[in-house]
Amino acid sequence: MRDDSQRDNDDRWFVLGKGSLGCLWATMLRQCGCPVTLLVRDGNAGDSEAIELTYVPPTKDSNIGGAESGNFESENDARLQLTPTQASLKSVFQLEQSSPAALTQTNTPIDRLLIATKSYDAVTALNQVKALLSGNARVIVLCNGLGFHQNLYEQLQASSQTIEFYVGVTSEGALLQSDNVVRHTGRGLTRIGTYAPPQPHRSTAAPSVNPSNKHVLAKGGDALLPSGCALAIEYTVSINQAMVQKFFINCAINPLTALYDCLNGDLLKNETHYHGFKLLCAELQTLYNAYNKQTDPNDSSAMFDLLTQASHVASVTRANASSMLCDYRAGRPMELATLNAQAIKMAHDLGIECPINAQLVSKLLDPNRGAALD
Repeated sequence: MRDDSQRDNDDRWFVLGKGSLGCLWATMLRQCGCPVTLLVRDGNAGDSEAIELTYVPPTKDSNIGGAESGNFESENDARLQLTPTQASLKSVFQLEQSSPAALTQTNTPIDRLLIATKSYDAVTALNQVKALLSGNARVIVLCNGLGFHQNLYEQLQASSQTIEFYVGVTSEGALLQSDNVVRHTGRGLTRIGTYAPPQPHRSTAAPSVNPSNKHVLAKGGDALLPSGCALAIEYTVSINQAMVQKFFINCAINPLTALYDCLNGDLLKNETHYHGFKLLCAELQTLYNAYNKQTDPNDSSAMFDLLTQASHVASVTRANASSMLCDYRAGRPMELATLNAQAIKMAHDLGIECPINAQLVSKLLDPNRGAALD
């Protein structure tokens, strides 16, 4: 058991979102010695308590290598059985669990905030705690999709011009096996950079960071993240480009797995599924090219082949269920608004038709839908 009183409150991280990703980061920050408070948004004013969170490490060969998802098909999956090595290496950490209401009651300041909610909840979640952010707070958002970062940015700017806002794009795989057990299902890479609102004819690969803030991502000193973190973290000045490319890969894989009710790899193996996958990738590729041309017509380095990239991700995560498929099967809201519906909005702004995406969103929202794409 790790004691949560090792460091001052100035080092404390508040993690908003008690899902698989939030719990994974909470345990990794505790492993570095940082105090951590998990924020549960439906808690009451008096709900602050010490909890135990168990971290189960990945198997030796579970490197995702840049893939989007590390979710397993079900909690009964045979792969969820612990290997002897995993059982011996699992760690139990003590953290604080609280709620925005409890922090507001005690007027607890937040200097470091990690947002790991579903993308459609991110704006509402920030609204519940933004009054508690200190003037020099550092905020990292780790959510799928696009279209909501600008809203978060504007909220933070309205609160304080000196709040630092970072975006993380991660391929770490995690599964919340129970309320207090998180499985690290695959090692990946997290790229972090300072958010800058995208503008026409502004390169997505151009530095999107105030150079004076570069030091916060360095090890030691006044670092954003503590040294010794077991997660692979890379600083990038082209975070917008990373966000956009992951967005398009997610748009190509996640909704189709929900439509066909299949694992990622089935998109490549099943003839009907692969036909729909190719149709969707072709339409999204046209949109990506137009969007990239608008943001920087001279940036050839930002071009990428979506079918190739998405096929690679689907292949290396072939036995996994996407987060959208997991939400669909569980009857939870899906992240359509910040993925394919956002792609449709982008296309409209660029004067491009996206009939496949429109059909896909319509089918996913219709309980009596068919699965075929025209």
